[in-house]
Amino acid sequence: MYTTALLPLLGPLGAIAATLPASAQGNAEAAGSVVQGDFTITSKELYPEKCAYDTKRKLLYCSELYESRVAVIDPVTKTVKDKLDFPGLSRDKDYHLSGLVMHKTQDRLLISINTGNAFDTAGKEINGTNWLVIYDLAAGKQLDPVDLTTVTKGAYGGIQDFDTDSCGNIYAVATYPGAVLKISPKLEVTPWHLSGNTDATMTGFTGIASKGNMLLTANAQEGGQLVRFNTREGGGKEGRPFNVPLTEAGSSTASLLGDDLDGVTLPAKYDGKVVLVTSGNTGTAVLRSKDDKWTSAENLGKIANPFQNEKGYSVATVEIGDRIYGVFEWFEDVRNVEGSLSGNRTEFPFKDITDDIEKLLQGDKTASQDSESTKQDSDSTKLDGESTKATR
Repeated sequence: MYTTALLPLLGPLGAIAATLPASAQGNAEAAGSVVQGDFTITSKELYPEKCAYDTKRKLLYCSELYESRVAVIDPVTKTVKDKLDFPGLSRDKDYHLSGLVMHKTQDRLLISINTGNAFDTAGKEINGTNWLVIYDLAAGKQLDPVDLTTVTKGAYGGIQDFDTDSCGNIYAVATYPGAVLKISPKLEVTPWHLSGNTDATMTGFTGIASKGNMLLTANAQEGGQLVRFNTREGGGKEGRPFNVPLTEAGSSTASLLGDDLDGVTLPAKYDGKVVLVTSGNTGTAVLRSKDDKWTSAENLGKIANPFQNEKGYSVATVEIGDRIYGVFEWFEDVRNVEGSLSGNRTEFPFKDITDDIEKLLQGDKTASQDSESTKQDSDSTKLDGESTKATR
């Protein structure tokens, strides 16, 4: 059982931020950095699939994948300050918490609690209900969960990630076989874009990121595409996908993202001109648009997954202050710990990839020089199903 003392689970999280040392807060804010350099969080059952940074409270929220909880982390002291449970969903072996994001227009945390079997079976079994859980950060309470499955009559599963537009609408991506759902501010769910595939094992959309009324998502189909949506196009009633043409940096050679895709991030520090797309085995691709319209883009290279040989998977990136971190998951850990749904790992690394991104933006390929050999090692050694596990 989890034995670390917890703060009151439903208390306003602003109180936690107030407990940070004044000197630490002041120094970080003055320098423009909350943290810098690699760090490790020591915590049972963490297994983070997605993390989001709260700039208001200076707290890091990370999903506990198998426990379906959210760990509230102080990135300055590198400690877990709280854990958010969701009655009826947390600590249920049928559910995984694989996605979370800060709502861009409201002081809320958007959380995906989904049927984990969809990912474990690579879309062969997508039965069960997927939920959008909304946590009001100011009030310190959970709103009623929103059913994301009934609207498509269960035809689409693996609903794992969200983002929002400037009007407060929420968009959810389904991976098997690929769909985007729209959730209005009144929490009405509509099937905004359906791929039309009838084979649920056809891996589709993985991560999603937004700026204003533009959505960018990764699609594992057709060799791996970056797909753009305009949420106002067609009156916003349906999503119209546009495959963003990708080329290798400095050339006209077409580029693809591959089929081992996961999280998508639009770091605020680059003002919508840089997108990071993670691939489970190989690492993080850095894409750049000459403007923030994403009519086309360059693939500048890939920052290699440093934990591939340890069976760690690149699953997402998170922006903490002015630094960007790689998030890693350990899908292959044996999960047989008594009283837990997770493995026995207790240390979880966060890799500062900011300088590597900057090198690629400046045309220095050093950061990605090992990515091709890493990919070859992956192709020759990965076990059946590993790439599927990394498309959460």
